[in-house]
Amino acid sequence: MSTTDFTFVARTRTSERPTVLLAEGDRITAHVVRHRLERDGVDVHTVEDGPAALHLLGILDFDAAVIDAELDGADGIDILGRIRGGEVGRPELPILVLTWPGNDGLAARAYDLDADLVMARPLSLVILSSSVRRLARRPSLQAVANTGSPAD
Repeated sequence: MSTTDFTFVARTRTSERPTVLLAEGDRITAHVVRHRLERDGVDVHTVEDGPAALHLLGILDFDAAVIDAELDGADGIDILGRIRGGEVGRPELPILVLTWPGNDGLAARAYDLDADLVMARPLSLVILSSSVRRLARRPSLQAVANTGSPAD
């Protein structure tokens, strides 16, 4: 399936498994990360470029997102800014940004735009999976603001 050929427009939650967007430009990395997350009980929607990520964020509700900082079409930092700015998806969506070693400036930009976590490659799949599952379980900031306490 091409990254822009979507055959669905809405999703009904059918399980308690968290649902995560994985926007990763490298097919091998995407395959390995997806396999690990699915093995650990996460439903994963994978895209390879920025426009496809923006499209899915506009039509589906995710529990968390893992976004490559250097995607084609719209980089991960741009996507992060659009999410936090309320242009697409939920502004409080937990987001983990993937970078490369030595790119401290990019990591700092991600944190400046309120990324929840930044991880540099090479990735520890165990730590990545644990971090994604923790982010997906975290009550949204909006739920806390509306009720005064974390949602159950």
